[in-house]
Amino acid sequence: MNSISSIVGSQSFSLKNFIPHKYIDLLMADCLRIRDFDPVSTLHCFVLQILKNGSCKEALAAFNLCRLKNGLKLVSMNSAAFCKARKKLRQETLKQIALETGKSIEKEASAWKWKDRDVYLVDGTVLQLEDTKEIRSIYPITKARNIQQGQPKLRALGLFGLASGALLDCELGKYVGKGQAETTLFGKMLLRIKSDSIIVLDRFFTSFIIQEKILRSGNDYVIRARNLFAKKHLGRKNDVTVTIVKPLRSAYEGDFDYDEIVQQIDVRIIKSSIKRKGFRVAVTYIMTSFIDGKSYKKSDIEDLYLKRWNVELDIRNFKTTLGSSLLKTKTPEMILKEIWVRIICYNLIRKIIGLTSNYFNDHCPRKRSFKTAMSLYSNVVLGMGEKALIDVILLLKTEILNAKYRREPRAVKKRNSRYCLLTTDRKNAKKQEWGYSRRSGHQGLSKGKVA
Repeated sequence: MNSISSIVGSQSFSLKNFIPHKYIDLLMADCLRIRDFDPVSTLHCFVLQILKNGSCKEALAAFNLCRLKNGLKLVSMNSAAFCKARKKLRQETLKQIALETGKSIEKEASAWKWKDRDVYLVDGTVLQLEDTKEIRSIYPITKARNIQQGQPKLRALGLFGLASGALLDCELGKYVGKGQAETTLFGKMLLRIKSDSIIVLDRFFTSFIIQEKILRSGNDYVIRARNLFAKKHLGRKNDVTVTIVKPLRSAYEGDFDYDEIVQQIDVRIIKSSIKRKGFRVAVTYIMTSFIDGKSYKKSDIEDLYLKRWNVELDIRNFKTTLGSSLLKTKTPEMILKEIWVRIICYNLIRKIIGLTSNYFNDHCPRKRSFKTAMSLYSNVVLGMGEKALIDVILLLKTEILNAKYRREPRAVKKRNSRYCLLTTDRKNAKKQEWGYSRRSGHQGLSKGKVA
């Protein structure tokens, strides 16, 4: 117990110790006088709001509880001062904090590297935004037959570490528009990925251009191949190395460095058969830059690609567990700030999991539950103080997941509500008359009737 106490003492989980001190100074650089909501206190309260998945009032209640334990004066429960203080936080500083904390967590998980190499998982997702005029001007709503569909959306591409699960980098873009696809965002992110790493991707990133750019950056890749392409080159074999040629320029008119791309590259294609008792054999085709079959066996490549499922769980933890699927801020500037603070919260929980695995040295951080760690931190540590972190670490020691290869249907079980979709903003919808259909059981706009 004393040894655990020493580790907790050296890696305290108050916000000031979790964030590197140089960024604390950056946060306080614009603070001309001491207030109740200085930048560090504001960020602390912002983190509490996200971890509690609540409103500003709930964040202030948790913030006052922390101040009460430290013998500080309570702040007003009026959220106006807190909301104004959030707007003053610098987006660039929040981004630097989020990325720096992720990198530090990945370094601490070096014991669980794959063949002593860094492995990064890349995948994208879509976040919903509040439907306001300011947000719609930056993030337009998709339309079908000139009718708005749902709410504004934002596309996010995340880079996760395989060893620790930390979110190391994030590229943001619009949901619609030219140059906003995941492949384009990945091209920007690739410039920041350090060389001699392995990038694991799904079959959305199978183009020749992407493969060549990864190789040019000094990295290797493992990508799920498209079935028709793989069958064409494999024939009756299970493991072949082929040479693919650069496509015609007309297919990549938007690529500005087309002439700099090499004419051909060598690719290894593998047919992987996953056998599970009671299930049909699942066949997956994998393409990789690991041409040397002696150093990287077929079973090694298969095992590495199966770990790609972890990025789906990481995105689920970020969106569902942290409640990030719908961002509740009302302006485009605050949307970006909220995303980076949510990444800080995500990495904070990953830090606790990594500390537990490093101390007991028994299981990879991937084997421990993110949701359990977040629940324990939110309810035990924030309620009882940092001394309770020792109990959290001991509880997390027994929380070991037994996740195996999974194939989940892309379907939801819960049925939709009886209300129809709102295809315009609520202000204009109030002027229209809405009726009820006995045949379909749905409420909807009465045809030809406008108030």
